[in-house]
Amino acid sequence: MLATLSSFGLFVYFCYFLLHGNMGYFALHGLNDKLAAAQAEYDQVHAERMVLENRVVQLRPGSINPDMLSERVRLVLGYARPDERVIIEP
Repeated sequence: MLATLSSFGLFVYFCYFLLHGNMGYFALHGLNDKLAAAQAEYDQVHAERMVLENRVVQLRPGSINPDMLSERVRLVLGYARPDERVIIEP
């Protein structure tokens, strides 16, 4: 009888920590949520980086895009043609 009760106690103990322990089911579920959030943040940062890399490639001396150069000159130096209207966005 004592062996049966102690075996059942150990079984309950291990089942509890299988679900609620540091490496249990619910901890794994929480880690999956964190992984999904980190992946979404990575995808957003990666997309921003690709946009910036594309702009840098267009401004390299060997392959200057005239439209990109004109845009940067107008933005940085404040130049505009007399027949243009400038709209400044915040």
